[in-house]
Amino acid sequence: MEEQSINKNVQKEENTELFVESKKTNKEAKNMNENEVKAKDQENSNMALWLKVEKTNPKFTKLISYGQRRFTAIGAYYQIKTATQIWGPYGKTWGLKNSEMEIVKIGDVDMAIYKAVFYYPEGEFEIRNSIKIADDEFLKKLETDTLTKALSRLGFNADVFLGLFEDLRYVNDLKKEFGYDKSEASQSPQQSQPAQPQSSQPQQAGSDDLEALGIVIKNEGNLLIAEGSTFNNKNILKSKGFQWDGELKKWVKKIA
Repeated sequence: MEEQSINKNVQKEENTELFVESKKTNKEAKNMNENEVKAKDQENSNMALWLKVEKTNPKFTKLISYGQRRFTAIGAYYQIKTATQIWGPYGKTWGLKNSEMEIVKIGDVDMAIYKAVFYYPEGEFEIRNSIKIADDEFLKKLETDTLTKALSRLGFNADVFLGLFEDLRYVNDLKKEFGYDKSEASQSPQQSQPAQPQSSQPQQAGSDDLEALGIVIKNEGNLLIAEGSTFNNKNILKSKGFQWDGELKKWVKKIA
């Protein structure tokens, strides 16, 4: 009888120990699950803006061929419009502040070095950029490029920067997502045309190509004057007979 009583007490203690251990394990598992959920929630919170702006409407992109180099260009004002939809008007709750610019000479080249602070509702950070001074629009180009670079750091149009636009299937899926019809969705990404030989009608020759690159051609007297995104496309302008006018500080072409 005494031995049976001892065995019962031992069994009881073992059961109690197992119960406590099981309860402890369940509590640890629960805490682990809660921590995983918190970590996932934190990850989702961190990625919320990125996931909201990472996809790019192909309508506002252009495949640029520049020599042997090919890349997808994003419309700067498309980015600015997207940011405005999320944060409000530029300059009110987001934009660039504390801007500083320095002109330095590197060899025979004048460079503009730009530094600013990009701010938005969730924070701010410093960003730097530079550009070769080739015309009188360098400051506008530099500021716009700096702004879009800052937005890209927050995930704006990340699919382009991650190289996803090199996959035609991805682009076609995007077109469907953005509401393109079937014929549009099956088309290849829009591509700029290479520079064409000079025509006998220079005012119209290749003007569509230049406009696609963001260049506007104006006719003033016996001159065609190129304005807009001339800096990054100067070789194309040269191939079309334009020359840099140091006095006007513009790319020009004489016509009869």
